[in-house]
Amino acid sequence: MNPALKPVAFIAVVFLVVMAIAGISEYRSGHTNSKELVEWRKDLPAAISDAAKTHQSIFIDFTATWCGPCQKMKQTTFADANIKKAMDRYIPVQIDIDQQPKFAQQFQVESIPTFVILSETGEILNRRSGFTDSAQMLRWLDSK
Repeated sequence: MNPALKPVAFIAVVFLVVMAIAGISEYRSGHTNSKELVEWRKDLPAAISDAAKTHQSIFIDFTATWCGPCQKMKQTTFADANIKKAMDRYIPVQIDIDQQPKFAQQFQVESIPTFVILSETGEILNRRSGFTDSAQMLRWLDSK
């Protein structure tokens, strides 16, 4: 190697190592550069109580940090301004099935992502499972 290029090669290697460490750290912490626009609640009983007072339906997103399609929806579907606007009709609640398994069991969630729409009284109105892009989600929400 040309001696004049050794410092440049060293800097390039250091840069790559730092970027790899940062990427691994980000992956392990479960953080993504989420662009989600939907303002999720995490407390389903409180949401059900609020729904009764405001006469709104509840939209539940059953998810997990390890679910690839769920994470993709955070970056795409739930980052869509049209979805955020459609969610104004609902009280949106996001349930991590690992953190709140009793709700996954209660609603018989067998795969994720699963979406459940509840009436203001807590009655299941509709459900859907699997990755859903923005256009599919809007059609589904508009059919309710």
